[in-house]
Amino acid sequence: IQGEGFPLFEVKVASHFPVKSLEKFNITTDSPITTFRVPLALESDPQLSFLTDFEVTIDNESGLVGRVKIERGFVTKSECIVALGTLVKKLQAHYPVFQFEAGKSNYSKTVGDLRVGASCSVYEKSPYVSLEYYLESNSVADNILKAFTQS
Repeated sequence: IQGEGFPLFEVKVASHFPVKSLEKFNITTDSPITTFRVPLALESDPQLSFLTDFEVTIDNESGLVGRVKIERGFVTKSECIVALGTLVKKLQAHYPVFQFEAGKSNYSKTVGDLRVGASCSVYEKSPYVSLEYYLESNSVADNILKAFTQS
């Protein structure tokens, strides 16, 4: 799969990232996390064509995915809400425990170890609307937070 994009909902939080890392690293860090961008496999889901990539955060100690995150700008709030609705529908298809009312501009819920947040927001002085989405594991996030506070 290396060299190709990867389907968004096939990256499971609290699991290992399904693609082997590159052999040659050009950045070394003593941070407790590694964050990288993943190209989205568009052919796997044409309804998500408004996305080109997503971000993954891994807990370096355990090697587990702690968070999957998306950020995307839109010109209008209505465009953002349509995209957000599509994203939330896809989330619910892969994670049926998350059930949301359609048509909102903000979604947030915690079920068991999983926490999801998705919204269309306008930031002060910005002429654009920002779609933000994350799915994270509370237990992996807690481990990461402990590692940061012990440093």
